[in-house]
Amino acid sequence: MNHTIPDEYIFNSALYQDIENKAHDAFGVISSETLARTIMTLQASEQNSIVVDLYGQILHKLTPENLQRSNIA
Repeated sequence: MNHTIPDEYIFNSALYQDIENKAHDAFGVISSETLARTIMTLQASEQNSIVVDLYGQILHKLTPENLQRSNIA
């Protein structure tokens, strides 16, 4: 992964907020599972390598062990 957002800003980023909105629109609820599914869908169709890297970073942060450390669930 070449492109990243500083970890302390990931969950406040506009990209993350957009992912939350899309997850809510698609599933009616926001959870780590719906966020992960939304990211994987967006990542699969994204052409911009920078955004693909950022999706991957956010997806990595949504893993259970990382969620416990960041207090977002």
